[in-house]
Amino acid sequence: MISNYYLFIQTETAEQARKAVSNARFGPIGDRSFPPFSQVYGFTDGTPNNKSLLEVYNDNAAIIMQIESDLGAKNAEAIAAVQGIDGIMVGTVDLRLSMRLPMSFGGPEPEFIAAVDAIETAAKRNNLSLIAFGMGPMLEAKARKGYTGLMIAADMLALISGQTAGLTAGRNLMKALREEEKEEKERSTNGVVAQGL
Repeated sequence: MISNYYLFIQTETAEQARKAVSNARFGPIGDRSFPPFSQVYGFTDGTPNNKSLLEVYNDNAAIIMQIESDLGAKNAEAIAAVQGIDGIMVGTVDLRLSMRLPMSFGGPEPEFIAAVDAIETAAKRNNLSLIAFGMGPMLEAKARKGYTGLMIAADMLALISGQTAGLTAGRNLMKALREEEKEEKERSTNGVVAQGL
């Protein structure tokens, strides 16, 4: 089970990817500094299968390079071949902007399609997870292309969605209560009129 995800945005070269892997993993395969408060004696210092604490950390870290520029797409194969990477995330909006194309999650331009294809091919060729936003109509299309990590929400979108749902529920409740009050008032008014006859 993966417990630590490291996403390195704007990865454009294999050298950046190698440095990122080194910074995210402990020795002997990396140079990450040890977080002393992560090993509380008697609580978090036990490890399974006689592994060292650092081996457990290294085994449970996912290192993801986000390729989101024209330069990154051109270097996708070299980036994906770096040892220690677990996944490639395709950042299509920034990729389009770096190519001086209109802002969008996708588009029909041949150069954009070729850049995305280069990133996807590099990830698949190196047996890496392929990750991207997959909200709404993008979800099925990405899944069918072999993406294994799909973000179906983002923090701001989830916040807006949750708040909108709560607001809608509150409005519907208040509307229903007003209707009930109106009906009750009509019933009691009709009862008073009937008793007065």
